[in-house]
Amino acid sequence: MFPMNRRRKNEYGRQMEAMFSKLKPMLDLDFGDDDDVEDDLSLAGCCLEYFDDLLYGAPEELVDDVRRFRFENVLIYQNGEFHATCRDGGNVYPVLARAFPFSPPAACGCPVSQGEAACVHAVKFVEYLTQELSEIDSPLRRRVNTEDFVSGTPKMETIEIDPVQQMFHDLDAELEQTAESDVVSLVDHDTVTRRLAKSQSRLAWRVEFGQYGIEVYPVGQQPKKRGSGYTKGRRIKLATALRDQDLMRTSQDRRVIGCIEYQESYYSYRDEMVLNVFPAIRALIGAPNVYIDKDQVVVRRDDFEFEVVQINDHYHVIVLLTSDDELSRQYLREQSIEALRRREEDGEIDRTVALLTNGEDTLIRVSLTQRLVSIFDFDPSDERLIMTLLKFPGVPVEQGGELFKRLKRIQTRLTIRLPESSLGPIVDVSSKPVVLMRSNSDGSLDMVLRVRDAAGRILIPGASPAIATGEQDGQPVQFRRNISQEIDQAERLATALRFDATEPDDALAMERYAAHITDFGEILNLIDRLQSWTTSEGSQSGFDHTFDGLPAPEVLWDRNSEKPVSVLGSISTGNVKVEINRKRDWFGISGQCDVGGKQLDLNDLLQNLSSEDPGNLHGDFIKLKDGQWARIGEKLRRRLSRLRDATHADRKTMKLDATAAPAIRDFLGEGEIEFKAVKAWNQCLERLARSESLDPELPKGLDANLRDYQVEGYRWLSRLAEWGVGGVLADDMGLGKTLQTLAVLLDRKDEGPTLVIAPTSVAFNWVREAERFTPGLSVHLYRETDRTEFLKTVGAGDLVVCSYGLALRDSEALAGVEWGSLVLDEAQAIKNSRSKTSKAIGTIPAKWTIALTGTPVENHLGELWSLFHVVSPGVFGGWEQFRKRFAMPIEKENNEAARAGLAERLKPFVLRRKKSEVLKDLPPRTDMNLYVDLSKGEREEYERVRLEAIGEVDQIESLTKTQDQRFRILALLTRLRQISCHAKLVNASYEGEAAKLVQLRETLSNLKEEGHRALIFSQFTEHLALIRNELDESGFTYEYLDGSTPAKARQDRVDAFQNGNADAFLISLKAGGTGLNLTAADYVIHMDPWWNPAVEDQATDRAHRIGQDKPVMVYRIIARGTIEEEILALHETKRDLVAGVMEGTAAAAKLNNDELIAMLRKSY
Repeated sequence: MFPMNRRRKNEYGRQMEAMFSKLKPMLDLDFGDDDDVEDDLSLAGCCLEYFDDLLYGAPEELVDDVRRFRFENVLIYQNGEFHATCRDGGNVYPVLARAFPFSPPAACGCPVSQGEAACVHAVKFVEYLTQELSEIDSPLRRRVNTEDFVSGTPKMETIEIDPVQQMFHDLDAELEQTAESDVVSLVDHDTVTRRLAKSQSRLAWRVEFGQYGIEVYPVGQQPKKRGSGYTKGRRIKLATALRDQDLMRTSQDRRVIGCIEYQESYYSYRDEMVLNVFPAIRALIGAPNVYIDKDQVVVRRDDFEFEVVQINDHYHVIVLLTSDDELSRQYLREQSIEALRRREEDGEIDRTVALLTNGEDTLIRVSLTQRLVSIFDFDPSDERLIMTLLKFPGVPVEQGGELFKRLKRIQTRLTIRLPESSLGPIVDVSSKPVVLMRSNSDGSLDMVLRVRDAAGRILIPGASPAIATGEQDGQPVQFRRNISQEIDQAERLATALRFDATEPDDALAMERYAAHITDFGEILNLIDRLQSWTTSEGSQSGFDHTFDGLPAPEVLWDRNSEKPVSVLGSISTGNVKVEINRKRDWFGISGQCDVGGKQLDLNDLLQNLSSEDPGNLHGDFIKLKDGQWARIGEKLRRRLSRLRDATHADRKTMKLDATAAPAIRDFLGEGEIEFKAVKAWNQCLERLARSESLDPELPKGLDANLRDYQVEGYRWLSRLAEWGVGGVLADDMGLGKTLQTLAVLLDRKDEGPTLVIAPTSVAFNWVREAERFTPGLSVHLYRETDRTEFLKTVGAGDLVVCSYGLALRDSEALAGVEWGSLVLDEAQAIKNSRSKTSKAIGTIPAKWTIALTGTPVENHLGELWSLFHVVSPGVFGGWEQFRKRFAMPIEKENNEAARAGLAERLKPFVLRRKKSEVLKDLPPRTDMNLYVDLSKGEREEYERVRLEAIGEVDQIESLTKTQDQRFRILALLTRLRQISCHAKLVNASYEGEAAKLVQLRETLSNLKEEGHRALIFSQFTEHLALIRNELDESGFTYEYLDGSTPAKARQDRVDAFQNGNADAFLISLKAGGTGLNLTAADYVIHMDPWWNPAVEDQATDRAHRIGQDKPVMVYRIIARGTIEEEILALHETKRDLVAGVMEGTAAAAKLNNDELIAMLRKSY
């Protein structure tokens, strides 16, 4: 157990023996049996006390262990060690405990302790020793006191265990337990763990005083056998009060126990427990379990009121207590005067009162007759004055003038009532309650109670001096505050303000009535209640009846406050005024809100509702100006938030357009808000009402059968057009957005010509579907016309299909036409607001604009703003406002309120349906990642490029321009992505094997044998060229399409594939990922992952769409251990982005440079 040789063991034994043998002469006691174990200073008593302390320090789980053990063969050595054997079932372990400080203090030979660590056997042995030593007649106690010790030193080897035997024992025990568990019935666990019965004994406290002062000690009380209540109880040790599990303790008892201190013992080298009386009495204030002898007493805070009285030919000072009511004060006055008379007459000293001072700022007074324990706190500078008055010897009457001259000066510090014959009669005056508050730099609030006396001074409730001299009607008087009333009101006020529900604060420990509040919403609620109380006193309207019967307090702010906080009142629909005026192409909205006698501009109110600064809102309160707040109901706040999101700040003006009509209507409610508007705005509301009630029929001449959800889409588009606002049809790819739009365009043909802007690959599809489904429209492919002359001839019923490239080139000419409708297909093409294309299209006027895209957001919310900036600018307003209001809070802070606000704002203007929701008959789509390991040659090439890229990172990070950094980083990442596809894309001289091509060849062979056909996508045309070579060599037939394929040839190749002329279709991801209908394929193979899965999904939906009658299988070929795995990890985050915008869920932000660099470093 111990690394100790024999010589050191012998030396150790001699030292311990010497130490233990010194106890007897130090104690100088008779070691016979003792009658009073409480004051046991015998040798056994010292051992008992040490083991008591040792047990207290033991691990709780070991002390609380309910198992019982037999301890036999107890040996007591001269050095203070107790040895025994512990029988635990079929096992016997040696145990020891030491009655002196040495490590370990107790140990066992079991596998847990191994002679060093604490274990249940060692702890229970110490417990056994304490029980035996505490019994007066126990043999063990008698052996200790009679020095019946074993000679020599203990054999430490007995504690050590044989590791081999222990291993056998552990295995046997485990096997035996396992064998038993094999046949144990499940019924063994059909009961809940047994509750231990609660003990009825309780902890109480007794106060005594004698020649050594005032003492407080614990007692254990038992319930009376008859009737209610408890027995007088018996004194117990502090250690027992601390540890006895059978004693009921209150939280107040625990605070008293916390006042136990350890002091050096006069009789022993060990520290002993003592109770610090002053904090203990303070902790017992108001406790119901405090006694003097068997009488229950009251423990309270108090203050002195001294009164000078004349008894015979001397002036004396009697001591009254300010917390007493008038009846109790009169009784105490009479008793005190009678006691002084007896002292003058026969020298009898009153021994029913005891005092104890700490010599600084606290005094304890115990009164047997009053059954009262009082604690007094005072200024240390007053301690000498107080003690002088408490020991007042009596002054002859003839020296009264000198006495009063001095006492009158003391009246400014202490409450002293002088004879009316000297300083005038007592005049009772009332004081007013005061709530004093201090706001702190951390946003918390300190709140304390004060009173304002008749002279206007701010005082602590019940504090001295309660009497002050002055004049009334030219005559001297002594003004006296009603201290007991002050204290009663302060306690009731503290209860009403729920001071007891706040956490204690050390900085306010000396305050009698105080609260420290950290929750700012709670602070505002409390201030609002106080201000409502002070302004509604005498009126039951809106009055908080928690304060019934209490006078309204004065509310003051500490001059050291950071910023005083005030609640001006409540904002309701009744005190809001709104006006809408015409502002050129926009409308302007203005308004005011009257609250607390102050007028607040509506614009300021809306800005403070913004999620940009969450500190502007706390619970039901909104910040108005510095330190000023107002209460606002949840319903009105939601309406104001919708109004804020629908308006756009432009300098000091709030702008809005027709898109704000629902928010304005919702805000105005049922006419409870005072509202004025110009005629044009009322016309907007009328259009909104008409659109909502519109139930349009499919137009005549539509040669198609629409599905139910497509009919709903047509109606939604028609209502938007009737309302006169733009929107986004964001259905999943393959749900027929083109057909739904053609239906509404046919219905609107009399409104003027229609311009459809779409990618080149989609333009032919528009022409084909328009000719097929809406023969009533005159369809023109813009690129095939004499563009300059053609635009002069377009009119109602014309549908012009134009590519984005031509729209940019001819934007000025296109802007010269009054278009009835403008359609932006695959509108993600204008997701960059700074691009020339986006800016150019934004200049083309139209009565109504609609965007079609399955991915309104791919990377970040700026794309959404860019889209609406062209389609319906009034939805979001300017970019900076959108960025502050929505983009930053959502993408950077994950702000739930901003996310919900954005989703709410989008609801009227975006329609999105998923295929899984509306196409129940669409065959399923299955996705699978096919991982390949790079060949040895490819891996070497990849590692070379990767290490070169990492070597450039430090240089890139030193670039000052963020855009330059981003360009360089993306270039490095692109190289890694290319080499993951095929090493030849980076190193033209590479002639080795390509793992992805091998996998593709095997996959296509299997698919061809089984009669399947596939679409093969890659974002790199160079990669497609290598794939073409592979397919040529392997004998596969294919069609091919990339950005260089002529527009007419595209449709021809699509038709050829659809007609079954090829095994596969090789397509560039960007050029052919949208607008194509390729349902003849039932397999889709992505050769390289793109950053955003939405782009891949668009490509996949060329096959998985209406018209597909076979399940679609999607393969992604991923090079293991490359940057492609990092890109794949991003996909789930990116998929959440569209859901976040459309459904209010979490959305991803655009990767910043640091994140891209981290990805580069982690690229395996």
